[in-house]
Amino acid sequence: MKFIKMNKKNIIFISIFSLVFLLIGYNFIVVKMKGKELNKTVKDESMLKIEASSAIITRTVKKLEKEKQLKLVIIGNKDATKVVEKPALGFKSMKQGPFDLINVRKLLVYAVDLYLNEINTDENVRPYLSHHPFTNEDVKIRIFFEDRERGNLIIGTADYGNVIYAIYDGNGSRRFAHKEKYAESVNIAKSSNKDSYSEIFDAIQKYKSVGFVE
Repeated sequence: MKFIKMNKKNIIFISIFSLVFLLIGYNFIVVKMKGKELNKTVKDESMLKIEASSAIITRTVKKLEKEKQLKLVIIGNKDATKVVEKPALGFKSMKQGPFDLINVRKLLVYAVDLYLNEINTDENVRPYLSHHPFTNEDVKIRIFFEDRERGNLIIGTADYGNVIYAIYDGNGSRRFAHKEKYAESVNIAKSSNKDSYSEIFDAIQKYKSVGFVE
């Protein structure tokens, strides 16, 4: 067996090569570990965001069900991580009709204000909000009212700053629609006075023969 004689230059070259190889391997491991930590951090942030938004929805739903007999039927944003970006909830009133526009308006305003209060006072969700405080222009709440006696479905929707009221008959035909700014809904709800649209709304609710009003 022949042995290769190593001179000083060869030994230095091999030593440097080995050191470089070890440094490359070490850096690869460090980068890989940091990548895993970053992915874990992103996942943790997403989970915290979901947990914070879920807690707000849960509190809102419980309060509205207990205080106003509203049952949650829709969570508008299917992506749980984006619930706090464009919040949208749908409820069904468990009360029986008939319903008038004054009460529908009051209930919608109450639900929006309660939801906004839950969002704006929650410290856990604040880091994930695009801005603070949230206003009526940042949330959407829809409430379905079923008047089984008259066969009408009433829908009140606070839609990111606007409010839309509509009545549909048993065939799904729209018989009434009215749109106003959320601020108008709040002012009218506080006064409890009937406006012209309230009178039309109530008439349609009372008599099936009244036609559609745009």
